Amino acid sequence: MSASPPISIDVSFTLSFDPATARLSELERDLRRESRRALGRALAVALGRVEERVVATLAPCARCGGKMRSRGRTLRRLITLFGALPVRRARYACMSCRAIRQPLDDWIAHERYGVYSRSVCEQALYLAAELSFERAAEVLRHVGGTAMSGRQIERVLKAESPRIAAALGVEAARLAAASAQSAGARSLLDEAPGAAGGSTAIVPAAGIPVASQMTAAELALLVPAGRFRRGGGASAVARLRHLKAVGRWNAYWSSRVVADEAVSTDGTATQAGPSAAERAGKPSAD
Repeated sequence: MSASPPISIDVSFTLSFDPATARLSELERDLRRESRRALGRALAVALGRVEERVVATLAPCARCGGKMRSRGRTLRRLITLFGALPVRRARYACMSCRAIRQPLDDWIAHERYGVYSRSVCEQALYLAAELSFERAAEVLRHVGGTAMSGRQIERVLKAESPRIAAALGVEAARLAAASAQSAGARSLLDEAPGAAGGSTAIVPAAGIPVASQMTAAELALLVPAGRFRRGGGASAVARLRHLKAVGRWNAYWSSRVVADEAVSTDGTATQAGPSAAERAGKPSAD
């Protein structure tokens, strides 16, 4: 596939407006809306071209080596940076063992969390590093035009957190300690709001303050409301913030696909991340 010629797609749109009545802000808003729609259409076309290419070179069944036969198409809703795309994927079944395979799903497996593209999840987690999950979802919807709930962002973080911890070299013992500290932090916020006194200490490995030595006001500034739904939520957010602080954010995400593809041993792509990652977006049934 790497020796094949590159795929080219055309991206264009037309916008009509009256200079006598239009304003700059209205023009910007209309251009953004139409360009986003055009990019969404272009992405749909690009996925169709990709599927044609991978189907043309479809390998035999990975399970038994049997011949694959077309079994129609199934619909999947994929939420991207350019909006929600209805993707109708070709479906193949092995004539011998009846194993099901969808070539386009194989191609995008390492770039998807449930119904959300990896780029959408990266933006959501970037916001969640500084905001509560609900606030991050609100900003993502208002600025990026992407609908994603705070609960879904939390699920994505839960799925991604072990990989981030591994990338930062955090030991399992430190993770357990951080979880215990975050549980204590919730009690502190609930029982002593606005309390004074105390100081802040740092756990070197995880880079998070010891909650029991912080005032409620300091803790509220560090971790906004909505971050302590689970014992390990605060430590996961702290690692997310640390990934940004040390300047490894872009390097981490650019290396994710390579790391995921390296663990595929049967020649076919698999869904990125653990099963929780798939549950993060509640994908539609095939």
